[in-house]
Amino acid sequence: MAKIYHYTTIDTLALIMLNKTIRFNRLDRVDDEEESIFGSGDSDVKIGKYIFVSCWTKEKDENPVLWKYIADKAGNNNVVRIALDENMFVSYPVKFSRCRTFFKNHYENRGDCYFHYLANIIELHDVKYVDDNEARIRKLMEEGYDEVTLKIQELGIYKNKEKWEKQKECRFRLIAFPTTMKFESGNYEMGQNSITFLMHLMDSLVPLLRRNFPISLLYEDIPLNEKVLNSIEVTMGPETTKEDKEKVKKLLYPCPITRLFSKRKLIDSQMKNNIQTKIKL
Repeated sequence: MAKIYHYTTIDTLALIMLNKTIRFNRLDRVDDEEESIFGSGDSDVKIGKYIFVSCWTKEKDENPVLWKYIADKAGNNNVVRIALDENMFVSYPVKFSRCRTFFKNHYENRGDCYFHYLANIIELHDVKYVDDNEARIRKLMEEGYDEVTLKIQELGIYKNKEKWEKQKECRFRLIAFPTTMKFESGNYEMGQNSITFLMHLMDSLVPLLRRNFPISLLYEDIPLNEKVLNSIEVTMGPETTKEDKEKVKKLLYPCPITRLFSKRKLIDSQMKNNIQTKIKL
């Protein structure tokens, strides 16, 4: 299984190692505001608030643009790049399919929104860099008299080519649906009560989308496969210090003797002291 790469801070790495999760942030709270300010469909629905992403890259070579972006965002140079196998998440099989999903239950309730297991198949999406991302985003939802159609496969993958292409990003994605119904997470597979519940849930979705119904969920933490986490590779940032490296060592090898048997790797940046990392990109 190929490794993919995520540029982040040492503090975030500490949370990943402690909680054994990856945080998916809501699309209207990440770097590119254009992914959420443009509306879709006749109702101008800001779909970005229903999409959660975890951003990665397949590029094995270090990317100076991403190093600089994370350092600028963090306000310091305490940055690292983590590498994990693509199949990093705890996952669940989908019946009669080779696909796997992020969620055990068919419906995972989060108060004013829910995740449906089939809308959240685990897939690594390549970001599509386009000249006119606004036009693409506006067509993500099509509306009929009493229905809306979301182009699920295209949600959260378009970015402006001129501004962002150098990031060479790919991402995992979650899609939440707004709801005002009160229910517990569960499968709801069989029985008349389940059919009635599902009909009410589906019938309420269209007017909520058209109203641009806000949801309170800001992020979702997805558990990591512990076997994959135990083979994590961490590359130190180009301008990190010896003290930073010692801090990361303690995160990766909390018990010194385990370092002898650990599959985890700590790597120095190939760009350390390279002038490329210091110029404005």
